[in-house]
Amino acid sequence: TAPTNLTIGIVFSDSVGLAWDASTDNVGVTGYRIYVNGVYNKTETDLLTVVTGLSSQTEYSFYVTAIDAQLNESLISNTVIATTSFQIPPP
Repeated sequence: TAPTNLTIGIVFSDSVGLAWDASTDNVGVTGYRIYVNGVYNKTETDLLTVVTGLSSQTEYSFYVTAIDAQLNESLISNTVIATTSFQIPPP
């Protein structure tokens, strides 16, 4: 099944936290693929992640898919949108 209840966590100037509910699969879920603006970013095994390397004051969309041991990929989760914060310059 697709991951559900994808939500935004803490938002910084260069990163966004994400969390979601687990998927189920007859073979067994082995990981979750994270997509940023529709482009694959990374794979996680937990139900949360922090996406890093983002630009400040920029809007990003995120969704997650589940993969199983045979690398079958689920449908996408809900899509969430976050805007990174302003980066405060060092003194």
